[in-house]
Amino acid sequence: RPRAASCPSPWSTFPTRQSRRSMRGAWFLSGRMGTAPGAAMRRRLTLAVDVLSDRKHTGTIPAERLLAITHQIARASGVAGMVGGQAGDIYFEGREIDFATLEFIHVHKTGALIRASVVTGGMAAGADVAQLDALNRYGREIGLAFQIADDILDVEGTVEEMGKNVGGDSGKGKRTYPEFFGLDESRRLAGAALERALAAIEGFDHRADPLRKLAEFIVLRRS
Repeated sequence: RPRAASCPSPWSTFPTRQSRRSMRGAWFLSGRMGTAPGAAMRRRLTLAVDVLSDRKHTGTIPAERLLAITHQIARASGVAGMVGGQAGDIYFEGREIDFATLEFIHVHKTGALIRASVVTGGMAAGADVAQLDALNRYGREIGLAFQIADDILDVEGTVEEMGKNVGGDSGKGKRTYPEFFGLDESRRLAGAALERALAAIEGFDHRADPLRKLAEFIVLRRS
């Protein structure tokens, strides 16, 4: 699989990104690391560490488990996860890529954080190795499905539904699932990812129903 390390430094690519006029109904300036969104992202990441290191929030979760959870979140947020995927996404704008590169970007962007949020929840609850493996597979599939759904919505969604500009991917010369496969096949692939996600947690009882509903929402959402 392509590696983000083959791209220029992730940090060097961020300042070149163009601003988007609206994002989730609010002005969103994504061009410079010193702007509000960059600061907001840093606050969220440091807040996660703050919460995990404060016994007021973590209660009786063992310290070793908290360390492992913190490591998972840090890895999913950094070059091995979100930052690496985002850097690849920006670097390859307007360039020809193969499907393996697209899949790498999708799995490592938002998908990495989604997977980490699922797995670390299981870790905090004391899940065993088999259960964590199931959650990891589930998280990977819903993360991929989320990005495929985003690609589809960028083609057929509306500004009113999305709360942001649509058609931005094609305008930037990005290759997406609809570009590779068309809309119908992209929907099928998103549905297949949903099925794999549900199959990964089929051994869980009714307490995992919120995860099942989340997976369905990710594929069927309109925003």
